[in-house]
Amino acid sequence: MKYLQRILLSLLGILILVYIGYQIFRGTTYSNVKTETAIYGTLWNTVSVRAAAVRDETLIEGGGSDAIISYTAPNGSHVPAGGAVATIYQSEREVKNALRIAELEREIEEMEALDALKDTLTLTPQKYDEKISEELIAFEKLLADQAYSRIPAGKHDLLSILNQKDIAIGKVTDYSGRIAELQNQLDRCRAAAPEQYDTVYTEKAGFFISSADGYEGAFDYDHIEDITVDDLDFDSIKPKKTVGVIGRICENATWYLVFHADSDTATLLQTIAEEQEPVYLKVPYETMTKVPAEILSINRTSLESDAAVVLSCDYMNEALAALRFDEIEIELYSYSGVLVDLHSIHFANVEETIEKEDGTVETKLHEHVQGVYVVDGATMKFVQIFPQETINGYIVCRTDLRDGDLLYTSRTIELYDEVITGGGTLYDGKLLE
Repeated sequence: MKYLQRILLSLLGILILVYIGYQIFRGTTYSNVKTETAIYGTLWNTVSVRAAAVRDETLIEGGGSDAIISYTAPNGSHVPAGGAVATIYQSEREVKNALRIAELEREIEEMEALDALKDTLTLTPQKYDEKISEELIAFEKLLADQAYSRIPAGKHDLLSILNQKDIAIGKVTDYSGRIAELQNQLDRCRAAAPEQYDTVYTEKAGFFISSADGYEGAFDYDHIEDITVDDLDFDSIKPKKTVGVIGRICENATWYLVFHADSDTATLLQTIAEEQEPVYLKVPYETMTKVPAEILSINRTSLESDAAVVLSCDYMNEALAALRFDEIEIELYSYSGVLVDLHSIHFANVEETIEKEDGTVETKLHEHVQGVYVVDGATMKFVQIFPQETINGYIVCRTDLRDGDLLYTSRTIELYDEVITGGGTLYDGKLLE
């Protein structure tokens, strides 16, 4: 096996040397031009807008001004009607006591589970050392990533492996004494706690958000499709006071994004809507790559005027629940093909040789043919391109010929062509130095 690995490593080294040698050879052989390899890719036509999120929101009240709120439902999670979303504490002491109770209950449960497994632990001390090292590395990564919410679970995972090793090597015979000690602590903590903590329940089922910004109800959720440009003066909308509010429930999973669009953007969106194609939202701090949305309405007074646009989305999580007034990038159309730098595009006159039915040959000149110069052996060659769209300084080119395409050069651009991006005067057949 080691012999095979050495052979593979040797071959890899040879390939790397060949590649470096090729790059040096190409650079010295074609020193009079600069090239860029044509690669295949997908680019998106995007627009950036300032948008407002509109949801079917109901405020949740609970607790007093001095109360301490501990949320039991995660942001963006779905809770049933009558579900608990928060616990109310009257002091910091109550909070610390409740946290200690939860910690003791979990530790006792783990100790009891270890006691039940003590006769079934079969790993060797070396294997436990390996697992302990893995848990230590994982715990250090949590600290480095500042993933503080996951640190308690990581700590317990590490302690569990350490305790298992103690039993496996005979350092500890059982945990009955430790369990009794923890149970005494738990009894004292429970005695110091109130008979019952105040709990906040939601009357309606929906997606829970542990905050309120005062803009709930700023737009009419039930008639959002009728919104106009005049309704989109975001700066004039003032938040309402939310005293005593601990959060909100979004009853409906469907929420909307509304924004002002100029005439050109509105026309483009109208085309997408007629094709019944989705658009994709790039949301700040969102872990998803793209969030799909549907175009619900485009409201404008004429084809030349600006519009109020409404997008509909059925996705919900913590990041999406936090949106209100934000800069959102919207991906409209995608284009796939060979990517060519805009600066490498040229227009040239191309002579086409046409063979007639009688066997005679006719030469026809086509002026201002769009294309690029590519490396063809020791010379440069002009090839025609069929562009789809220009995005971020690159032209997306088709490589397949379609009905209506008139190809005047011997071929069009191909994947991995060495496209000439600079080097003085360029012309078809020019010798590369």
